[in-house]
Amino acid sequence: MTLREIYTAIEGVAQQVPCIKTTLENDVLRLNEMVSVQYGVFAIVPGTHSGTDGWMTYSLNLFYIDRLTNDQDNETEIQSHAIEVLRAILMRVNEEAMPVNDGVRYTAFTRRFQDLCAGAWAEVSIQTPVGDCNDIFNEE
Repeated sequence: MTLREIYTAIEGVAQQVPCIKTTLENDVLRLNEMVSVQYGVFAIVPGTHSGTDGWMTYSLNLFYIDRLTNDQDNETEIQSHAIEVLRAILMRVNEEAMPVNDGVRYTAFTRRFQDLCAGAWAEVSIQTPVGDCNDIFNEE
């Protein structure tokens, strides 16, 4: 399974979650450039990947981000919701698409993008068998 296939599988699950309105890949800071964004935002950011004989381990950071109210009273609520959304996505990915390694770590945050936001990210790793790289040498 390739990194692209992993992204596609995770995004496919995330797009089934009604509160997710925007999906980003590779750089969550792109939110700073988006003049109008629909919240909640789901993002996949790659970490450091590793390989051994026959296996690849892909490390990813998955984000769920939502906008705070003006008084910021919903900060903890958003962070809590973000962790639950990420947990639900990972459970579904684990059931339907590919095994997610144990030991997922969740970190809540508050940060300004275009808007003042809160959310959480999950540090995950997914181990998959190595594909046949010979296809690269046979491309025309």
